[in-house]
Amino acid sequence: DGGLYFVTYPAGTGAEYNTKTGEFQRFPAEQAESMLTVGDATYFGVYPGGHIEKVVKDSTGRPQISKLFTIGEDQDRPYHMVESNGKLFIGSIPGYEKHQGALTIYDLETGEKTVEKGIVENQSVIGLAVRDNMVWGSTTVVGGLGADPIATEAKLFKYDAATGTKVGEYSLNLPGGQKPKHISALSFGPDGNLWGTTDGYVFVVNPDTMELVSEKTKNIYPEVTRYGMWRPMSYEWHEGLLYMNVASRLTVINPDTMEHRQLTPKGEEIARFAIADLAPGLVDEATGETAEGVPTETSNGLYFFGNAKSDTLRVIPMIEEVKTPVEPEKCRPGKGNGNAWGHDKGNGPNDNACKPGKGQGNGKGNGKGNGK
Repeated sequence: DGGLYFVTYPAGTGAEYNTKTGEFQRFPAEQAESMLTVGDATYFGVYPGGHIEKVVKDSTGRPQISKLFTIGEDQDRPYHMVESNGKLFIGSIPGYEKHQGALTIYDLETGEKTVEKGIVENQSVIGLAVRDNMVWGSTTVVGGLGADPIATEAKLFKYDAATGTKVGEYSLNLPGGQKPKHISALSFGPDGNLWGTTDGYVFVVNPDTMELVSEKTKNIYPEVTRYGMWRPMSYEWHEGLLYMNVASRLTVINPDTMEHRQLTPKGEEIARFAIADLAPGLVDEATGETAEGVPTETSNGLYFFGNAKSDTLRVIPMIEEVKTPVEPEKCRPGKGNGNAWGHDKGNGPNDNACKPGKGQGNGKGNGKGNGK
């Protein structure tokens, strides 16, 4: 409904920013490592304890939180959630000194829960994409606090939710040969392939063969080689473009050409972002203009928090390209005594001529041409 939810760290306070009115309202909330809206409810993955809480608005429009379920199985940080066919799919980090993360599936209608602990041995699950009951996941080698990693390479995996079986586990096989420690931001692109990021790469994988699509895999920030601990990268597909905080650098990518542009200053880490309505009265830092001064074609804003101003919600107005119609120059006919394009002096073409001149002349002023 046009609201952005966020929580504080340390825990205790949540807030909603209404992008339609520009108003805030605060409410009690614990430390949510992930959030996902399904229908009229938003689900928070809460640390510590691996709880899933449900946030809905009461009759006054105030958010109200209730506990839905606890993952269990030593899971502590529900770091990523997606929804498909009425089910929550949750990737999580284990508890203190534990190594086995999990994939959890929760049926929102029946309350049935499946926890696949250690779906990738000694790794945690931080990326998920679901299509037709098939789950594609990605991992980080890092387990819970106090647990030194055992695994040395993050993996991709496939899981058949209909049969409850893991189909396979796959290395990413980056062209540079590096072994990633953290793979995240899985999603299906408009080409039907699986997109994601690791280190400075944006990669594309054929979801059937699980092989890299080399022409769409690009090392955008090659200086980044060992990025990431737990926190998943964020992504948004919007009007044919992919927005992603590659190595925490907010970046927009053209999926057809793989051209890209970094949207925030170098050196600033962007942990989370979202695309929503551009609220009234917001100031564009680049121009100093309020939203009222932005072209009317602007309807969305790219909202984010970054470490340069960690307590400030910022927005980039998403200004659509506006093409101003170009009025054609009014042409004038030639006088018929110059070249074939109507120049009346016979020394070159007249760019504004409507049609070739009808008189004699070849454009050189000698009067011997035939007007063709």
